[in-house]
Amino acid sequence: MKKSILKVVVLLSVLLNGNLYANQFGLSMGMKLDEIDKNAIEIKYNEYKISAPNPNNMFKTYYIRTCSKGLYSVKGIGKSIKLSDKRVEIISDFKRLENILKQKYGLNFSTKFDPDLMFSSYDSVDKKNNKNETTFLLSMWNSKTKFTTQDNLFDITMKAIITRQNTGYIVIKYLYSNYEKCYNEEQHIESGNL
Repeated sequence: MKKSILKVVVLLSVLLNGNLYANQFGLSMGMKLDEIDKNAIEIKYNEYKISAPNPNNMFKTYYIRTCSKGLYSVKGIGKSIKLSDKRVEIISDFKRLENILKQKYGLNFSTKFDPDLMFSSYDSVDKKNNKNETTFLLSMWNSKTKFTTQDNLFDITMKAIITRQNTGYIVIKYLYSNYEKCYNEEQHIESGNL
């Protein structure tokens, strides 16, 4: 009994104090690129692949977007999950992460569940779209919800994605409240280049 209680306490400690939402993988709005990762790799204009200062063991890759106002977007790409026919592995991980985010940020705006993908093979469902992957579950926190706007967040999106190889992964994207200013700045720069 004591061992079970200890395991629960340790698990809760890791989840609540762990790296999932310690200022979004150790990052916060407005940080400059050189504060985040001096070895960041530019993927495209103002988008970088980074080593997160405070990574989470469920995620393998991290991307950020910056502008003159600093960091405005963080995306964590989850590790590949081998899926059974019933997809219980990705559903379980998704629901666990969703519950953690609900505890911190309140109820989510919408959860999409595609029942066609539940028990069907990927190919039979999405062959007509000729895609290599598709969103299976989706949860969002934004201004339409009772979203607890802490950490200067504007929006959170979490997706569970399945692939043709019968694997899946989870993606979490955080947009900060400086998002609109940065987006407008990028649009202005792009239109000036025409």
